[in-house]
Amino acid sequence: MIRRADQKQIQCAYSLRSIEHPVSKNDKTALRGSQRNHRCLNHGGILLKSRYPPGKRKGMICCVLFDLDGTLIDTWHLYIESYRRTLEPYLGRPLSEPDIVALQPSSERHLFQRLVDEVHLTTYLEKFLAHYRSLHDALFEGPYPGVVEMLEGLREGNYLLGIVTGKSRGAWHITSARSDLGSFDVVVTEDDIRNPKPSPEGLLTALEALKISPSQALYVGDSLLDLEAARRAHVAFGAALWAKGPKEREGFVTAVRKEGAKACFTHPAAVVESLRSWKDKAVTGDPNGE
Repeated sequence: MIRRADQKQIQCAYSLRSIEHPVSKNDKTALRGSQRNHRCLNHGGILLKSRYPPGKRKGMICCVLFDLDGTLIDTWHLYIESYRRTLEPYLGRPLSEPDIVALQPSSERHLFQRLVDEVHLTTYLEKFLAHYRSLHDALFEGPYPGVVEMLEGLREGNYLLGIVTGKSRGAWHITSARSDLGSFDVVVTEDDIRNPKPSPEGLLTALEALKISPSQALYVGDSLLDLEAARRAHVAFGAALWAKGPKEREGFVTAVRKEGAKACFTHPAAVVESLRSWKDKAVTGDPNGE
């Protein structure tokens, strides 16, 4: 779910101290799950267009994986209104924007699993998707400024590109058909995994599908859930700051730097610039490079 600047109060709720899935041996289970998913790539699961960039040294970043909502695209109002229209009839009370934010909606399915009886789960997921589809043209605000150019620059640099998102596959299909994001080498949605972020399962699934090691990837996201998933997957993390207001940005930067983020990007072009700089340093043998 996108974290809109100066509206999101969810930061503290997403602090690393309160994450539901502590680091444990379950992360190894997630890796085994990702391997099972990879074997099912041609059977309606993960979207994969495999290619391996030539000339990349082991350990150098050759792949950039992205969170989606709040990182590449602005879906704040779209999600808020879709959740509101779906949940109000079930809960029998009005829901304000702060009410919905307090529910920590980082994954569609897992949000409804927490709120809706199992017997009604499929029905309400379908209702949500119907609202998401009908409201999309009016409330989808598109990619953030500079995102399309960033993705084009990364493709020109021959980087593998992927998405690891808590979005459902159905919602992804609706949005991807109405955006200018272009194609990705792998797309992992919540339907492709069992455990949502902060579990590393989504990232491990993407890495396995692309047949690259964690040291060859960078994950760019806008939340502490994204950072924790990257940490558990042993993937470098880059903080996307461009959708955040000054106050939210300051707190987020402090938190991610404390937890070892590789970089903080104030604008999408900084992702391309940083990767170019790291590559140059690695090629010249700079110890501060990759």
